Amino acid sequence: MVFQAPDLSGMLQKFRELTAVRAYWGKMLQMFKSLCSDHLLPSVH
Repeated sequence: MVFQAPDLSGMLQKFRELTAVRAYWGKMLQMFKSLCSDHLLPSVH
């Protein structure tokens, strides 16, 4: 039986994709929150 190392390049690629997706949604959420606070809740500032 031959020991096979895990596919690190594939794992790294998946990790990069997940990080990019999380960054994208983080930005979208920040934009959405600022829009809501600006337009719907002017008295909060």
